[in-house]
Amino acid sequence: MSPAMTAQSSTNHSGRTARTPTAPRRVRARALIADPDGLARNALREALTQAGLAVVGQAADAAQAVNLVQRCRPDVVVMDAELPPNGGLAALEAVSLASRGIRVVLLANQGNEDAGVVALEKGAAGYLPRELELAAVARAVVRVAAGEAAISRSMSTRVIERLQSRSRDTAGLRPIKSVLTTREWEVVDLMAAGASSSEIARALVLSPETVHSHVNHILRKLRAGSRAEAIEIAEHERAAHNGSA
Repeated sequence: MSPAMTAQSSTNHSGRTARTPTAPRRVRARALIADPDGLARNALREALTQAGLAVVGQAADAAQAVNLVQRCRPDVVVMDAELPPNGGLAALEAVSLASRGIRVVLLANQGNEDAGVVALEKGAAGYLPRELELAAVARAVVRVAAGEAAISRSMSTRVIERLQSRSRDTAGLRPIKSVLTTREWEVVDLMAAGASSSEIARALVLSPETVHSHVNHILRKLRAGSRAEAIEIAEHERAAHNGSA
C-alpha cells in the first residue's frame, strides 16, 4: 500500500476519495443544575462534566429552572431541596409541568427522609444527601439519566417501611383488569420508589431469584424494554383505572 494511503481515506478508480465510515458519536445526556449557591453549582457542574454529562444550564431559583428547562430541554435536573422561593417540592412540580418526562434529582440535608418519600411520590427520580461526595452524586445522576432511580441507603429503608405500611393498608388493591398480579404490583411500587432488587427481596421477604423472575414477568406482560418504561406503563394503567372508578 502506498504511503500516501491513510486509514481515513483512499482513492478509487474514478478518482473520488472514499472515506472509511466513522463510528457514530455517542450522545451525552443533558443535565441542568438548580441551586441558589453559585459555588455549589460550579462544583457540581465540574463533577457532572467529568462523569460524562453535558451541563446545559444553571439556575439559582425555580423560575430560572423552569425557563431553562423549556429552552434547553435537559434530560435530568439536579435540584437543591430548598430551591427558592418555595422549596424543591414546588420546583419539582413546576419543572415536571414544563417538560413531560423530565427526571429530577433532589439534593437535601441528611435527616429529611420523610420529605424524600413525599418527593418520590410527587415524581422525583432521585433524592440524595448533600453530604454525599460529588463524584458519587454525579454517578447517581448518570444512572437517573439512563432511566434508573437514585436514593441513599437510609432513604431506601424509609421508603420500604412506608411502602410496607401502605401494602398492609391496601393489600390486594390493584386495577381490576390488570395483567399484573398483586405481588407484581408490589414489586412495581418498590421499583418506582427506587428500591434495588435486593431491597425489594428484603421488603417482601423473597429470594433475589424470585424478585428477578417477577421483574422479568412484569417487563414481558407490559411489553416494556426497561424498568423505567414498565413503571411508566403501570402508573398510566393505574391512573386510568382510578379515573374510571
